Amino acid sequence: MHYFFWAVWILVITVLLNVSQKLASRYLVTEYASYVLFTFLAMAPFVPLYALTGRLEPVGTAWFPVIMQSITYFTGALFLYYAIFNLDISIVSSLTPLKLIFSPLLAFIFLGESYPFSVYGLMAVLSIGALFVAYDEKTSYRAFFQPGVLAVLVAECIFAFSDIYTALAVRSVGVATALIWQGIIATGCACCFGLFCKPRQQLTPARMNTLLLMGFLGFLLTIGFGSAFVQNVTITNSIAMLGGPAVLLTGSILSRLRPELLEHHPGRVYRIRFLGSGIMYTAAIGIVIITGN
Repeated sequence: MHYFFWAVWILVITVLLNVSQKLASRYLVTEYASYVLFTFLAMAPFVPLYALTGRLEPVGTAWFPVIMQSITYFTGALFLYYAIFNLDISIVSSLTPLKLIFSPLLAFIFLGESYPFSVYGLMAVLSIGALFVAYDEKTSYRAFFQPGVLAVLVAECIFAFSDIYTALAVRSVGVATALIWQGIIATGCACCFGLFCKPRQQLTPARMNTLLLMGFLGFLLTIGFGSAFVQNVTITNSIAMLGGPAVLLTGSILSRLRPELLEHHPGRVYRIRFLGSGIMYTAAIGIVIITGN
């Protein structure tokens, strides 16, 4: 299918997944350690299906990037889930383009890629937009410096590392093998996390069914990215990053219709967040076009 179809697919699935993650953390699995463990366990049944994305290859001597892509993916998720627990989902999703601050820097350090000065200027603009996205009525722009936003920054930095290792793993063993081993190792990391942190909530059928749905959405999202990137990386990334503004729009609408459901703020707060999201998106598109990522 055409990459535009897959890009829109990614956009829709991103909104559904982000909203369901916040709802699950607020009403279903309300303890952080339980949420981390149960979420990864719910994704595990879909790991073998990644074999459908390509031919399986032996890992051979590529164990280092394969293991590191998995560990960094899991570690980044730890910080992201913390942010989901402590921030509005409209903030978390809108701050996702911050990864573009770290990706070019890491590509320069580890892959030897270089970019024009304009990219670094756009990174600064991206950071300014983040100040507006994190705005709330209680602490104004100081809300950017709260722990939840710091968790998003750390998560996106780690995910940028994960992207580097994933690229190296895919070059060595192919997409299918890289994704399957990422799922297996990340699930193992989650089980070790559960042993140390001792989740206090039980995995009931109701919780498992909802988390399995989230796991399935995550699987569909990965399939969408893989299918679209084969055809056009730049346009796919550009459309996919609209997920942040789309989730922000969803949050603002639900704030009016069902203020008790997800989040609720005065209209002025959402107008400022939309301004910040627009600034971030514009800068992010500039970075994507210039770097070709």
